[in-house]
Amino acid sequence: MTGISRYYEDRQFYSPVYQSDVNEIPDHRATVYWNPEVITDSIGEANFSFYTSDDHAPLLLFIEGISLNGKPGVGFLKLNMGGNY
Repeated sequence: MTGISRYYEDRQFYSPVYQSDVNEIPDHRATVYWNPEVITDSIGEANFSFYTSDDHAPLLLFIEGISLNGKPGVGFLKLNMGGNY
């Protein structure tokens, strides 16, 4: 397979939609959000939202992207979600 370029086929990432603030089934997902198509506005900002898991451990955000001229970038952010850890 040398010399053959292969790309990962894009799939829809499952993201639950809760009907109330109380969920009867505990949510312990390790990956809570993934979206390969977040586009920034004219000043380089973007907004998105997601449900966190029921774990109270810190949440580590990995943000990766590519600029208009093809330069990659990465960022990390730790969010403390409450609880004792």
